[in-house]
Amino acid sequence: MDLHLDQDAFEAAKRELAKYVGNDGLEGLVVKIRASFEQLRKDWDSDAGRKFFERFEDDLLTNLDKYAIVFKHISENLSTASNKYEEVFRAAETVAKAQY
Repeated sequence: MDLHLDQDAFEAAKRELAKYVGNDGLEGLVVKIRASFEQLRKDWDSDAGRKFFERFEDDLLTNLDKYAIVFKHISENLSTASNKYEEVFRAAETVAKAQY
């Protein structure tokens, strides 16, 4: 069984995942949704609005927060794995250059 590590795949995955993390990604989206909810709460001051927020706000925002945390951890773990293999990639490149 051969083990193949693709440095370009690591880097591409890190770049792609970075789009979904931080202020430009899911964390930023959560901030915007929270702000929208606050504005909606002010604009929808009625029994129906209070019932809606009582039922959905905490679950929705809590789950979005959890997803943002998961994406952040996945991104951090991918970066850690990539960094650990960086030494392997450098050694493999050195060996490949030495053979020719």
